[in-house]
Amino acid sequence: MGNHSRSKVEERSIRISGYRAIQHLESLELVANRFNSSWPKLANRLQSLGFLRGIQVLSNRTSLFVSLDVETVQGIIAGRARRKKVPKWIGFGAAIPVLAALAFVPLGSSAPIQHHANAHKHDLDPCALDSISEWIQGAGESAEIKSLSASLLGGITVGTLECNGSRYSYTLGSEEPKRVLKLQKLDA
Repeated sequence: MGNHSRSKVEERSIRISGYRAIQHLESLELVANRFNSSWPKLANRLQSLGFLRGIQVLSNRTSLFVSLDVETVQGIIAGRARRKKVPKWIGFGAAIPVLAALAFVPLGSSAPIQHHANAHKHDLDPCALDSISEWIQGAGESAEIKSLSASLLGGITVGTLECNGSRYSYTLGSEEPKRVLKLQKLDA
């Protein structure tokens, strides 16, 4: 009797993203895991590309027969893989400290504080218009300024005064605080 040797062809099996790929002589068999529900989408894609030879659906497994090599199928499946979405609570968890920090940051600059100086200006010239204006409003004192006449007309005081020999006319409003409406030197 002759020696008969039977060569055993080993099936090369690789796992690819939820599929087990088994290389046969004429085709590649992709066996979907029991919990893999995305095999219809892959079958549709392989059929549209023209690589699907057949589908075998059994009670516990689904096999897709394709006319491609393992590396090409890996590329097709990897290209279709989706990233996992980041859970919403992680986004909210990151946003809360940022919002808390922004709540304590002022939106604008504070208004500058105005300081009212109560100190009177002491000019060297007592007959300067600013000094006379302060004297008319009652804020300044000067021995050189003398009131000549004053009359009240409809709530406005009109008068003349003298300072070191020069005469000035003024108009003073009656509302509080009193302010000088017009002040001019009469002797030019």
